[in-house]
Amino acid sequence: MLKRNPFPEEHINPGPYRIGKNVEDVNVYRIGHPLAQKVIARCREAELPTKSLIFRYSNSGKRISILDELVGTEGWLVCELLSISAFDSEDHVLLSGLADSGVTLTIEQCRRLFSLAAEEELVCPELPASQSKALKESVEVQKYAVIAELETRNGGFFDAELDKLDRWGEDRRASLKAKLKDLDDELKIIKRQARLAANLPLKLKLERERRNLETNRDEAWKDYEEAARDIEKKKDALIDEVEKKLTQNLSQTKLFSFRWRLV
Repeated sequence: MLKRNPFPEEHINPGPYRIGKNVEDVNVYRIGHPLAQKVIARCREAELPTKSLIFRYSNSGKRISILDELVGTEGWLVCELLSISAFDSEDHVLLSGLADSGVTLTIEQCRRLFSLAAEEELVCPELPASQSKALKESVEVQKYAVIAELETRNGGFFDAELDKLDRWGEDRRASLKAKLKDLDDELKIIKRQARLAANLPLKLKLERERRNLETNRDEAWKDYEEAARDIEKKKDALIDEVEKKLTQNLSQTKLFSFRWRLV
């Protein structure tokens, strides 16, 4: 229930909100809603001190099998935001968790911790340098995996666009070739008719038709050659566009870190 709009610069309705489909009697809340976007932006900008948290799993009534092995352990977790601007602008949340035993948490284990209720402890120790280094290395591995996946996806985009241009070019060339063939066939018929014409007026008439057809054929050849040049220009433009977008602007921001204990 939103009692009042906390962001006056945005048009946000107060009242009840609900997440789901076929919602008609209340405001529909989704990731793209102005309220959600403003909350996310505000959270991204917040400077959060390092805290120590106890996550309650054993008595939560939930069954999260990938967390079972972590019950009774503790460690550290960091969260960073990777923003990439290349073909499109993308944000990726990088989570890295490490138990004091040296076991690295999977990304899914890190995520599932956030589905549990947590309590803040009064005292939070400092993050040891060795664990800080391990967490940073894990984040870097994730970052390069994201970049590699992005490059693969962009390579697929380039191949798909180039394939579209090739197919378009083949269709255009085939259409012009068919037109040229039709004109050549008509010229052969006209030439034969002119040779067999019984009188001069008919020969002149057929000769004029032949000249017109040759002019049309010459124009068709120009169209064909122009089409070939146009296709190559479009390919060059695509390559230039992709080359410009290959320059990736990366920014990496630490969102928060905390000491965790799972009980």
